[in-house]
Amino acid sequence: MRPSIWHLMTLAGLLVFSQCRQSRAEGPLDELLARVPAQANTILIIDVPALHESPLGVRENWRKRHEGTYAEGVSSIPPSAQRVVSAAQLNTTTLQPVWEAVILDSPKPVTEEQLVRRLSGSKDKVSGQTIVLGRNNSYYTLLTPKMVGSLRPANRQEMARWVRTAKESTKPTVSKYLENAATGVNAKNQLVLALDLADVLDPDGIRERLKKCQALSGGGANLDALANELTSLKGVTFTLHVGNDLEGEVRLDFGVPPKAFAPVAKALVLEAMEKMGAALDDLDKWEAKAQSNSVILHGKLSEQTLRLLLSPFVKPTTVIESHQAESSGEAKLDPVILASMRYYRSVDIYLESLRKQQARNFNQQAKWYLATADNIDDLPILNVDDELIQYGQAVSSTLRGLGNTSQAVAAQNKQLGSNLKEQFVAVPGAYNYARWGYYGGYAYSVPGVEVQNNYSQIGNMMATNANTEGALRQQTWKNIKDYGNKVRLDMTKKYGIEFK
Repeated sequence: MRPSIWHLMTLAGLLVFSQCRQSRAEGPLDELLARVPAQANTILIIDVPALHESPLGVRENWRKRHEGTYAEGVSSIPPSAQRVVSAAQLNTTTLQPVWEAVILDSPKPVTEEQLVRRLSGSKDKVSGQTIVLGRNNSYYTLLTPKMVGSLRPANRQEMARWVRTAKESTKPTVSKYLENAATGVNAKNQLVLALDLADVLDPDGIRERLKKCQALSGGGANLDALANELTSLKGVTFTLHVGNDLEGEVRLDFGVPPKAFAPVAKALVLEAMEKMGAALDDLDKWEAKAQSNSVILHGKLSEQTLRLLLSPFVKPTTVIESHQAESSGEAKLDPVILASMRYYRSVDIYLESLRKQQARNFNQQAKWYLATADNIDDLPILNVDDELIQYGQAVSSTLRGLGNTSQAVAAQNKQLGSNLKEQFVAVPGAYNYARWGYYGGYAYSVPGVEVQNNYSQIGNMMATNANTEGALRQQTWKNIKDYGNKVRLDMTKKYGIEFK
C-alpha cells in the first residue's frame, strides 16, 4: 500500500526544524544516540535543562511545574532529566509506530529496585540484563547506571536484541539524516523532532493523490514536477526555539530544489492536517519560504499546541525519575499525598486542555479524546490513592467512549455525504388553474427540465447526528466535572490538604 500524500503532509505539519547546522561535540548526546536502534526512522531529542533555563521557562517556572504534575509545561518530562531521546520505527502509511524506544539521561544513578518500585512492575532477565515489565506494555532497563531505556510494545525478543546491541554500540547507527538533525539541539534550540523519509514515496502514487488536493484545484500546478520533487524528499525535521515565547520551524529537505512545491507548501500542509483530523490553529499563521533544497515553515506556537505535538512521543511513564524533586516544599509531604496530588493535578490539566480544544471535525475531536485517554492511562500510579486511580480509569474510559462516538459520527456523515445526488429531471406538460392575477384561469405548462437534489435531506440527517453527539458530549462533561468535584472533596477530607 502506497503512503498517501495526506500522510506525508501531516508528518510535515507535525515536525519542525532549525536552520542551525553546527558540528556535534562528543559527549552525553553521542552516548544516547549510540544506543538508538538502527531501524529508527523518527527521533525526538529534548534538552531539559535548556528548556527550564530559557527565558519563558524561567518566567513560567517550568521546573517547579514539572515537579507538581506530569502534564504541565512543555511535556511529560521529569525535572531531574538531563536529555531525553525518543526514537521509533514509524509506519509511514498508517502513521502508527511499529515500536518506540526512549532513553533518559539521568543526573544521578538509578537502581533496579527503583525501576521496579516506580513502575510497580515485575523483573525479568534477557541477555544477562535485568529488565522490568511496566503496566503500560513497556520494558525498562538500565543501559548504564545513569541511563534508563524503555521499549514499547513489550516484545521480549526485541528487547533482548536491543539490549545486546546497546551494550556493544559506541557510535550512532541511525541514518545520517537523523544523526545530522541531532546537531540542532543546543541552548537556543532545545528540542528537535525528525523523520527520515528517504525511499518512501513513488512518483505515480503521489501524482494520483495530488490530483485530489483541493489546494491544487485552481489549476496551474505542474503535477509532474510536484510529484518528482516530493519523491526526492529526504525527511522532515521539527525544532523548537524557546526564548520569550515558543517558536517552531518545519523544514522539508529535498534532493532537488523544490521550485514547484514551495508556492503551495503551506496550503498542502494545512489541507493534509485538516484531512487527517490534526489541524492546529497556530499553523494557519505560519510563514513559508524556500531555501536551497528545502522549504521552511516558521511561526509561533502556544504551549497547548506544543503539548499536542509532543504527546505521541513522550508519555508520562516513559521516563523515570532517579530521585524525588527537592526544590518544592511539597516534597516533604507523605509520599502517598504527594503522588496522589500529582496524579489528580495531571488528570485535571489534561481535562482542562481538552475542554479548550475547538475541533474542526469529528475525526480531529476523536483523536484528541483518544490521545487524552491514553495519557491518563499512562500516568504513574505508585503510591497513588486507590480512589484516585479508579477516578482516572473511569475518566479515561469515558473519554475513549466519546472518542469512539466521534469516530462513528464521522463515518456515518461520510457515508451520508457519499449519497448526495443532483440530477436533471424531465417535467411533463400539465394543465393548472390560477384563480387570481392577470393570467387567471386555466393554463398549460410546456414540458421542461429542472434540477433536483437531496442536499436538504442529507444535510438534516448529518445535522441530527451532530446534535445528538453534541448533547451526549455536553452531558458527559457535566458528569465528569461532578465526579471530579466529589473526588477532590473526598481527598481533601481524607488527607487534610487542599487538592487542586
